[in-house]
Amino acid sequence: MTRGLIFDIQHFSLHDGPGIRTTVFLKGCSLNCAWCHNPESIAIKNSLMFEENRCIGCRACETVCGNNVHFFTDDGRHKVDFSRCSGCGECQKVCFAGALKMIASSYDTENIVSLVLRDRGLYEKSGGGVTFSGGEPLLQAEFVSEAAQMLKEQEIHVAIDTALNVPRENIDLVMPYADLFLCDLKAVSEDIFRKYIGNSNERIMENLRYVASKKNVFIRTPVVKGVNDSMSELTKIRDVIDGLGENVKEVGLLSYHDLGVNKALKVGMEEHRFEIQGSGDFTEKLELFKDRGYRLLFDGSEVR
Repeated sequence: MTRGLIFDIQHFSLHDGPGIRTTVFLKGCSLNCAWCHNPESIAIKNSLMFEENRCIGCRACETVCGNNVHFFTDDGRHKVDFSRCSGCGECQKVCFAGALKMIASSYDTENIVSLVLRDRGLYEKSGGGVTFSGGEPLLQAEFVSEAAQMLKEQEIHVAIDTALNVPRENIDLVMPYADLFLCDLKAVSEDIFRKYIGNSNERIMENLRYVASKKNVFIRTPVVKGVNDSMSELTKIRDVIDGLGENVKEVGLLSYHDLGVNKALKVGMEEHRFEIQGSGDFTEKLELFKDRGYRLLFDGSEVR
C-alpha cells in the first residue's frame, strides 16, 4: 500500500471538474510561481506553519526542538528559522495555543479512498467524482495511480489537476485511470516562464500536447497583471489551445488574488504581490477565447 503526503482534503468542491467533487491536495510542487496561492504546498517534504498571532509565549517549542528552529527576541517575540526545520513535528505537539502546525499528513491509498468514498452519494447525484490536486499531484504519481485505480474499480470519475512539469513516465502511471486532466497553461513565452515561474516550459508544452491527444482536458490560465495579461501573450495561449484539438472541453481564465501572500509568510517564504484586477479588466481578454468550440469560464462562471 503506497503512502502519500496530503495537505488538504476539500469536500463539496465545485470548480475542480464536473459535478460535486472531493479534491485531494498533495504536497510538493515542481514549479515556483511568483503568485502561488498555495505556497505551503511547494516543499515536497512535510513542513511547518507558524501563526504568530496565536503564540502565547510559553516557549515550550524552544525546549523540545533539537534544531534551534524556535527562538525569542528580547522583547518576547517568537521567531522561527524555517531553514533548520526537519519536519519532525515535536513543536506542534506541545503548542497548545495552535500557533504551530505541520502542514501535511501521511495517508495510505486505502485510507484516502475510504475517506473520499464517503461522498459517493454526491458524486452519483451530480456527475462528480474525485480530483487529485496540489501542489503537483504527479510528483507522487505512484500514490495517485494506485488510489485512482481503486476509485475506478468503484466506478468513480477521476480528474488530475496538474501543471505537467513532471517526467512523462509519471503521467503514464495515472493515464489509464484518469477520466480528465485539468491542466495549467500559465504562459507560452519562455522569458515569462523563466522570470516568474523559475524554469523552462518546454517539457510542460510537450506533456500538454501528449495528454490532450489521449484524454479530455480542461485548461486553466491564471491571468496576472504585468506578467501574462497582454493581448499578445493571451493570443499565444489561445493559439496553443486551438492546436490541441477536440479533447479540450473547457478553458477557464482566473483572476489573480493575493491570498497566498499571508500564507507564504507563515511558512517562511516571500511572495510577490501583484495588482488585483476587476472583472471589467477582462472583457477584451475574454473575447479572444469565445466561440472556439469549448466551454469558457471566468473565475468559475461560464462566459456567454
